[in-house]
Amino acid sequence: MAAIIVSGCIEERVELQKPTVTVRDVDVVNVTQEVLNLDVHVIVDNPNPVGANLTRIDFDIYYLQDSESNFLGHGEKYDVEIRSEGQTPVTVPVAVNNTQAIQAVSEMAREGAVTIRVNGSAFLDLEVTQFEIPFEITREITPETLRQ
Repeated sequence: MAAIIVSGCIEERVELQKPTVTVRDVDVVNVTQEVLNLDVHVIVDNPNPVGANLTRIDFDIYYLQDSESNFLGHGEKYDVEIRSEGQTPVTVPVAVNNTQAIQAVSEMAREGAVTIRVNGSAFLDLEVTQFEIPFEITREITPETLRQ
């Protein structure tokens, strides 16, 4: 009886590791006269034996021209369940208004490509602790990318 009581009181101590967030890709979904629609594909890799709640992910998108960052748009998503011990893909749609889209497309027409940078943070709640995880990716978009 004592062995059962003692074994119930022994807890296995688990060290939680900080999950990672990476931007897998930025896809151009659609280009119209009014808007440039992008999908930003993010992977949340949670090595912990417990799932998490992605309470918020937010980021800004820029196009780079002559070593300067030019703001294109902002993306955010809330309340996504993250699996334990594995990767969870998260897609965040972003609409870029016409003025910024035209500037980026004009740069692509002049140079043959435009470089896009996504910079942001994900906020995960593992119930016993919370993490802010910054991330960034830079990707070149060409006219061929738009046709895919």
